[in-house]
Amino acid sequence: MKNILLSGLLLLGITGCNIMPDNFDNVEYGYLVELNVLASEPVIEDYCRGAELRRMDFIASVLVKYSEHTLNENVNNIYKDIKGLTKELSEKTEPSPAYCKIKRGSITKATESALAVFGGRMK
Repeated sequence: MKNILLSGLLLLGITGCNIMPDNFDNVEYGYLVELNVLASEPVIEDYCRGAELRRMDFIASVLVKYSEHTLNENVNNIYKDIKGLTKELSEKTEPSPAYCKIKRGSITKATESALAVFGGRMK
């Protein structure tokens, strides 16, 4: 019985990093909030404003790179998906306002989902 308990604790200790949720990271969360605000609230009603689109893509790049080295693979994959959306939008040649609005809506939804999950991390 004692060996089974020790084996279970050892197994939990070895795999614990994958089972335990990540701790709250205010740097990561701050970038995620900034990306969400940029995507959801254009400075003016110009959804295709180049400077904003490039800034969103830059922040998504920061999140991908940051999560490669500090967070688990699942989180990194979430940021890669968001980066795919921002890259597609920022690299589109002469996108229509409707396209930009829809794509920004997709980025907003993705970041809101991430904020809801990551905001619940242990603080």
